[in-house]
Amino acid sequence: MANKKSKKSRKTERKKLLNAPPAQLMEKGRSLIAAGNHREAIDLLKLAFKKDEANTEIKSLLFRAYASRTIQLRQKGMIKEADAIGTHLLSIRSDARVLSEDDLVLLMSASPLQAAVTIYGQHIGSTGPSLKAEYLIASRLLTDPRWDLLDVLSDASPLKRDSGVFPDALKWMNQGQWEKSLEVLRSVSRTSPIAPLKMLCRAMACFYAGDEGGMTRALSMIPASFPILSEFGGAGRLPQALPVLWEGRQVAEDEIHSLLSDLKAGSRRPATDKIRQISRGLYPPDYREAVREILQMIMPLGFSEILEESLLQDLSKTLLPIPDAAVMMAQYYFLAASHIPEWTAEYLKMLDHEFQDPSDLRIASSLVLTDAACRISKQRIENDFDHLPDRKLKRLGITSNDAEAALIEMTLKAIELDPQNRSAYELLANLPRNLRKSKQLAEQGLLQMLERFPDDPEPCLALSRLHYEKNAFRQAEAMLETAMKRAPYDERVREYRIGGLLHAIERNLQRKKLHIVKQDLEKAVQLTGKKTKPRVAAKQVRFEMEQCGQLPLFGGQLQSGKKETRAIIETVLYPMALFDRFKTLGFLAAEARQGNGSWDREKIRQLDSVFRAHAARMRELPSAQIRRLLVPEEDRMPYRMEPKPMISVFLDRQPKILNLLLDEDVFPVLEAMLASGLAKTCAKEIRTRQKTAKKQFDRLLAFYSLVVDCITGKKEADSEAFEKIVDPVEDRYKESFRTASRRLSAFAQGRLKAALEHFDFTRLNTGCTCPICSGRAEGAGFLEPDDFDENDDPGEFPWGEGNPLESAIAQIEQLVDDTGLRGAPEKIIRKRRRELFNNFQMRMALETFAELMPGGIKTMLSREACLLVWG
Repeated sequence: MANKKSKKSRKTERKKLLNAPPAQLMEKGRSLIAAGNHREAIDLLKLAFKKDEANTEIKSLLFRAYASRTIQLRQKGMIKEADAIGTHLLSIRSDARVLSEDDLVLLMSASPLQAAVTIYGQHIGSTGPSLKAEYLIASRLLTDPRWDLLDVLSDASPLKRDSGVFPDALKWMNQGQWEKSLEVLRSVSRTSPIAPLKMLCRAMACFYAGDEGGMTRALSMIPASFPILSEFGGAGRLPQALPVLWEGRQVAEDEIHSLLSDLKAGSRRPATDKIRQISRGLYPPDYREAVREILQMIMPLGFSEILEESLLQDLSKTLLPIPDAAVMMAQYYFLAASHIPEWTAEYLKMLDHEFQDPSDLRIASSLVLTDAACRISKQRIENDFDHLPDRKLKRLGITSNDAEAALIEMTLKAIELDPQNRSAYELLANLPRNLRKSKQLAEQGLLQMLERFPDDPEPCLALSRLHYEKNAFRQAEAMLETAMKRAPYDERVREYRIGGLLHAIERNLQRKKLHIVKQDLEKAVQLTGKKTKPRVAAKQVRFEMEQCGQLPLFGGQLQSGKKETRAIIETVLYPMALFDRFKTLGFLAAEARQGNGSWDREKIRQLDSVFRAHAARMRELPSAQIRRLLVPEEDRMPYRMEPKPMISVFLDRQPKILNLLLDEDVFPVLEAMLASGLAKTCAKEIRTRQKTAKKQFDRLLAFYSLVVDCITGKKEADSEAFEKIVDPVEDRYKESFRTASRRLSAFAQGRLKAALEHFDFTRLNTGCTCPICSGRAEGAGFLEPDDFDENDDPGEFPWGEGNPLESAIAQIEQLVDDTGLRGAPEKIIRKRRRELFNNFQMRMALETFAELMPGGIKTMLSREACLLVWG
């Protein structure tokens, strides 16, 4: 009801504005410009200008609103949107020769440098030079030194007169040679538009000479109207007067190495003395400030278990006051994540000791909550909030018993503390939300983001994804429309919007609501780009086919049900590029195969005739485009589009299409064939290519051929056959074989799967019957420590049905895959292991497994699993 009321009230307000007199609209627009709301000001002033086009004051205000909005968009990096507003600005602006100085500077600020110089050249020819305008051009040339643009200015321009020394001075400024730059600018007069640069060079020369008075005088002479450099005018003292740690003595490298050695050895007293000694040398006024910095620097050593936790605690208590030591250790436990929710609450409790200012405290608390929620969500292990006392739950903002909802509530608490925290909003948009309550909480926060950032399309896209998850399609489409209004030229927003329209078109085609389909198709055609054109074209064909045999939408006679489907398809395909035509035909064939729409045998026959008509032109496509036809890239949409079986579609209708692929493009296609169950066709294609393959691809094709033969059972998986292919390969090329091996492992089973996953083909000839090597790892249950008997004979491995060891090993390997560690570097695996060990249940399970497993079990586990269990 709240949404309906707000929509109704907005319509009422809009109606009042339409009936308001121009003078009222003009005053409202003026106040919006003053408040910085240039977008709404443009809407009102356009309405006022339509009602009274002779009013020059309204036109002048509209010009300023357009210019200010263009500048605002450029500052945000929204260049396409700024260019679009700039076209409206140019259409309404007056001649540059009659503009006031303020309007001239505003117009030049909204224009690119070349256009700004041209506009100023027109102005100076009739009214003379403008110092503010020349300041603007000079400041732009600092970052975009295109000196040739000044040729369009008349000789009356002071900037053009001094342009001879400007490039040389800028060269020395960029090199930090301030005295040389000052020498070059010595001939520049005080009235020159580059005189502020001369003052900057003088200030910097005084700074390096230690002349604070000279620096201050020079900075005070930089005019506030000179862009960029006006920021220096507020400097009141030398940065040397600020307390910084590097003012103390330099710390020798030997001292640092000695301190690190003591820390690693756990020598508390020597480490304490050295930290105190270094800190007093670094910052004599208050050496504890340096102590705090040093302790924070060595804190990561505790995360990696190089530094003992007890040693860090002793150092903090010895070197810092008790309150500071408590904060230091709370920060350590928060970052070490021994138990994230509990220590986040403890750290939040102590933050007021670090941040006395209330506003700083709120911002810091918001960042801590955001970081904690982010780390909990990445662990993929459910954190238990139940055991926390109510006071800690309240500090975290948690009221729910469910971990999923609790994470969202933590993030909402962070947003409440700091509504400008973009990281919290971005986290909220990506947190899991499978429960109804989670979706409601996430929507609450995203609506706040929508209101807080009125020009940002991101909250609209996040809300559209949420609404699609709830099957609230109308609300999702409304959000995508809002995103288009906020960023009409953003490619990502356009793709999301088209995806939403295609979803709505398919839904309404199935419901036979063709009048709605027509409206959505018109919008999609208008928005479509290079990537989405084939999908939109496929829906156009479907729409035209559905209309056959029905009354036309806009008058006319009854359309014949016998209308040629081929004619419809060819009409839609005619203006498209060849690659897009084939892609559209592929989408149509995939839909026909899946039974979408009114595809009958006759219509499929006509679709095949269009395929045959285009078959001869297939060879006009380059190999890379043919590969993209057979293995299409994933679409970036607000929801995942249903994948289409493209490779089988094209192979059924054009069997010789594989002959057009180059060797370097064929490997992804071979894998797609295996995924589609076309193993025999894949093997045949490999054998054909091996006859003519280049040397660099011949051995890799032999590897693919052997794997496919083993998968289909044509050959026995034998380590000698694989080693014969792989061993002669140079080390620099072996990584491509390793990558291919891991990809192909998805289609294998048993020992072959294990060998391909680990790129270790000695596993093929082992007599081991463990679940990993025998291919029985899938479907294993969870690791239960109680299932193991530590009195069992370690030399025997009874791999019978239901043996707990079988389940345990399978689960360890499954954990490696779930955490994304397969093939990861050792450093990453160790880091992930430390994170997993922060969870008590996981730590107990892994430690029990490590203790009870016989020594020979390590040879049966992958490298990643061994590192995860034993470190």
